Amino acid sequence: IKKRINLGADKVLHWYKLSHLRKKAVIEELANHDFSICSVLVDTQHQDIVNTSLKGKRLYFYTFRRLVERITWYCDDKGYKVRIYAENKGGISYKELNAYLNYIQSQPDCEIRKGCILEVKPKSKTQSTLVQLADSVCGAVQNAVEYKYGVIEDSHLLMLKDKLYRRGGKVFGYGIKFMPHKSTLIPQLLSGTY
Repeated sequence: IKKRINLGADKVLHWYKLSHLRKKAVIEELANHDFSICSVLVDTQHQDIVNTSLKGKRLYFYTFRRLVERITWYCDDKGYKVRIYAENKGGISYKELNAYLNYIQSQPDCEIRKGCILEVKPKSKTQSTLVQLADSVCGAVQNAVEYKYGVIEDSHLLMLKDKLYRRGGKVFGYGIKFMPHKSTLIPQLLSGTY
């Protein structure tokens, strides 16, 4: 991918720094590989989020929990075990994140499947090409749902649409999880498109 977009092998692939054509080339390359997409998107301005105690680190942990649930559902269905490499974010203690995940898994309402996770640890984009590729997929998903100048850029995600995790034919709640999660809040344009 880096060779195709004239990015040195020692350079870090950052989605937000790429031109539209380079993004398209990255997605074309990714479309040729076998992987699945699970995304959790949070509308941090929505009243159902604003009016809760989910702020900052707590919101990050809760969102991460929802992502891990979907990853483990997918892995459990396929018989896989997984190592989860969360991108190293400033202000996030990964010791606390692991403690939170361990605590959550002890709760009766936890939907994280047992025995699927081998480890969870942070990695930066400079440490992992997989984290760089995940950043590109996340960028494509974000561009497809976040309005800028009254439009969305969905072409990148549509090129990867077959990669969205589906369960029983359903993509919403699996490959794309919106928070708040009420189906009536999913924009009709997105619901019809994806």
